[in-house]
Parts: sequence; structure tokens; C-alpha cells
Amino acid sequence: YAPHSPRDNGLPNTFWYIVGSILAQLSYRVVSSFRFSKRLNLFTGVLQLLDINIFFECYASVNSKKGDGTLQLRWIRKMESVLESAPQALIQLIYVQQLSSSNDLSLFVQLSLLGSILS
Repeated sequence: YAPHSPRDNGLPNTFWYIVGSILAQLSYRVVSSFRFSKRLNLFTGVLQLLDINIFFECYASVNSKKGDGTLQLRWIRKMESVLESAPQALIQLIYVQQLSSSNDLSLFVQLSLLGSILS
């Protein structure tokens, strides 16, 4: 089914939205781990691929003398916002637009969209 074609119940098919969401997650993981392995070392790239590197960077930020986030932590947050959060919010906006045409926009969907845009 195409993402814009309604199913029998009048709601949009969510399969392609799920595929798009998974692809956004995977693209963030692969690109950020590649950049980290190229910038620092292969071990850090693998940690970033598994999303474990964020814990090491948070620990380093808390223990830093300035109390600021480390450069790597700020870089991770920026990459996540561009490569993961923005595509996720776009997918949700398209889904909400599809739902609004059928007048079946629940409060849960509205709050989820608001949370994605604010993050």
C-alpha cells in the first residue's frame, strides 16, 4: 500500500511510515558511527553505532572541570537532531496531515507530535 492510500477503515496505511521511521534511525546510526570512527577511532564508532557512546560522553561531561558538555557530546546531540529527530518529526507531520483529512486526530497523536517537534 502507498502511504497516502486509505485502508478499508478510512485510516492511512502505517507500514510506510514505520519503514521511513526505521530508515531515519538507521541513517543516523550509520552516519554518526562512520563520522566518529573516522574522527576518533573504530571502537568509538562501534560504541556510537550501538548508542553506548552517549553514556561515556555524558559521564565525561559531568566530570569535566567546566561543567559544560564535551565537544563530542554536543556533536552527538546536533547529529541526532539533524539526522534522526527532524526526519521523525517530518514523518509524524505527514501522518497527522493524512489523519486530519479523516478527522480522527486523537489527543495522543497531537501530544506525540508536539513532543517530537519540541525535542
